[in-house]
Amino acid sequence: MRVKFNLTKPNMFPWLKVLHRPPRSELNSLELTVRHGFANNFVNQGLNGAWPSLAPATLRDRSRLGFAPGPILIRTGRYRNSITTKSRGYTKYLRRKSGWTLEIGSRHKHVQPLELGAPSRNLPARPAIGLESRDLKRVDAWFYAFLNRMEKRP
Repeated sequence: MRVKFNLTKPNMFPWLKVLHRPPRSELNSLELTVRHGFANNFVNQGLNGAWPSLAPATLRDRSRLGFAPGPILIRTGRYRNSITTKSRGYTKYLRRKSGWTLEIGSRHKHVQPLELGAPSRNLPARPAIGLESRDLKRVDAWFYAFLNRMEKRP
């Protein structure tokens, strides 16, 4: 993929300004691309490999409560939706002199023990907030498309 920059003096400052402060619509588009990658982790039941299997006690508990034995981390769908959907997730755009950062995550009450594990509760980590290489390639493709769109702006 080729990216062409036209940084002649008259055009340079507005173009760099857009890169420093991307339009909200562009950041929303990036967020959706990243959340799609998070959703793949639930479909694949793991990030860069399978999540640890559920313990027999957890399987019994799920059955007792009327839930299927799988998929892992999905009972009602609220936890998954808190990570994979914009309306239920956590998003923060940080703009600094050095550039911008997009933080995407979840405010679900169980996100920390499910993502990082809780050894004291014998709960293994099952990270869903992260991107596999194919999803990182989608983010790269988004970024190059963004640069091309910004270059074509008046």
